Amino acid sequence: MKKVEVKEPCTIYKFKKNGYGDLEIDEQHTVKCLFIFGQSRDDSNFQQLTSTDAHAYLDIDDPFVQSIMTQDMKKNSYYFVIDRYGREDWYKIERIKIGRTILTDNQDNNVHVFLSFSEKMI
Repeated sequence: MKKVEVKEPCTIYKFKKNGYGDLEIDEQHTVKCLFIFGQSRDDSNFQQLTSTDAHAYLDIDDPFVQSIMTQDMKKNSYYFVIDRYGREDWYKIERIKIGRTILTDNQDNNVHVFLSFSEKMI
């Protein structure tokens, strides 16, 4: 089965807690991805609600991405950074799903990360 075509460069930061409980950068890697972004705005009850729906498919052949697939996400915080339209956008990786073609060849072919908008961490 064909793998997801990834062309856009993005940066993934791995943060860990230091002795004081603050997050500090543990690792930083540039990987290729396919980034999908959506935004909606709702005006109701005199409130303006803006929500984002961001996803990315990461290059499954990248060694750093393979390490993310196997590490415990509860111990480390991962952040996804992409430069779009001359602006750097930060997202927290909330969860990861491995895409596998079970019915045809039972091979992993993509790493789907679910993102939530975040403030700049550094």
